[in-house]
Amino acid sequence: ELGIPTIVGEMVNHQIGDGDVSFFYQMFFTLLTVSILGVCGTILLGYCNAKLAANISHDIRADVFGKVMQFSAQDYQKFGVGSLITRTNQDVVQIQMFTNSLMRTTVLTIFMFIMSIVMTMRASLTLSFVILATIPFVIIGVFVVSHISKNVSISQQNNLDKMNQLFREHLKGVKMI
Repeated sequence: ELGIPTIVGEMVNHQIGDGDVSFFYQMFFTLLTVSILGVCGTILLGYCNAKLAANISHDIRADVFGKVMQFSAQDYQKFGVGSLITRTNQDVVQIQMFTNSLMRTTVLTIFMFIMSIVMTMRASLTLSFVILATIPFVIIGVFVVSHISKNVSISQQNNLDKMNQLFREHLKGVKMI
């Protein structure tokens, strides 16, 4: 994502009127190589993230099921069957999607951050210091947004529990033919 614009910029900055066709062929093959490496890296990253998230969700689902099987009748009444269904299904899927998204974003962000700082330092040392100075503000913004979204998530979870309980009650009331 950063290599292609840089290579194209080098091609544009190089004078076309030179008649140096070998430079453009060299840049074309460099561009092609960077593109192929980028696609392969994206595929490998997606596969590894999906595999990791699936393994984590499998383990969580097995642990939750094992714990729920140890519950007494009072525990079932206390938590509610609708809530337990949500925990064993929807919550694990949410954790799986979050893990996949987090890992993909984290790995890409680290590589993009390092490469962008290197490329910015190459272009302008002063500008790279300005970018580095803004990082704490971005981190603070991420924490504020995550704190706000936590409250929304808790409310959403409670509503999902109620909805599962209602569906379950209605399904129990349906007569079988």
